[in-house]
Amino acid sequence: MTNPYPNAAIVLANHYQPAKGWSSSAPHVESRMLLWCKAGYGEVTVDGQPFPFEPYDFLCLPWGHRIAYQAHWQDPFFLGGIHIVPDHKRTAPMIFDVAHGPSSPLAGNPFRRDCELQGLEGIIKGRFQGNSALFFLAEYTVQLFHPRPPDEWMARLSARQLLYHLTQLSDCPAKEAVGLPPELLRLMDFVHNHIDQPITLQDLSSLAEKSPATLHRLFQKHLHTSPAQWVADQRFNEARRLCSTTHLTATELADRLGFGDIYHFSKFFKRKAGLSIREYRNQQGRMILYLSR
Repeated sequence: MTNPYPNAAIVLANHYQPAKGWSSSAPHVESRMLLWCKAGYGEVTVDGQPFPFEPYDFLCLPWGHRIAYQAHWQDPFFLGGIHIVPDHKRTAPMIFDVAHGPSSPLAGNPFRRDCELQGLEGIIKGRFQGNSALFFLAEYTVQLFHPRPPDEWMARLSARQLLYHLTQLSDCPAKEAVGLPPELLRLMDFVHNHIDQPITLQDLSSLAEKSPATLHRLFQKHLHTSPAQWVADQRFNEARRLCSTTHLTATELADRLGFGDIYHFSKFFKRKAGLSIREYRNQQGRMILYLSR
């Protein structure tokens, strides 16, 4: 089978946790960008068009887009971003950075060009499912760039994989959200908004107005997991984010994540991560990577 994107390359991929009320903008980004929200809230404006951004939302942005970020004043979004150059000349040096405006040294680089990608015209907005292949591929790609960029062959291979999934998605822009009923989306938002509180199966059943057994079948059908396991996964994701981006103590983390005491939180974290909180933080190095300069 012919490779449809022989010269594509990922030149930047990272996570960024901004401060409350943070804002930033870039006048001309020379990449095809996949941007997604892992947690929190805010607004992203692309080419003058505002998009409220909340957990599981993603945007696929065109070459040369103008972008502005505005984080929520109380619960700022936690973002992931990947920049793809669809046509990066193979004999040119691979520089792992992106032109965000005309003053960038990379602006107008003749060895970096856009190309037609069928189905990826304009701005595409979608919402990840809990078992989304695109979400896991995007997160895996960020890990490849942490703490340093991969070899060029891997940057190119990852670009081809990601573009394949994005072009498949573009055939049906809502594909990632198909099959998620409104009551399940409401429950997912509820969990993210109340992650600092204990959440029981009865709480979710009451909110969805469904029996525990029906709720369990709903989660299994659409998210391939149980309600309790899904909530635990969200708490663990938030625990990892806070461990990597804040200096909160273990006691403060336990309070922030709805645990009654530090003992149960520490035991929960080590069971999920395979490391203690201290060991995990040492491994991560609490490195912050920026989406834009």
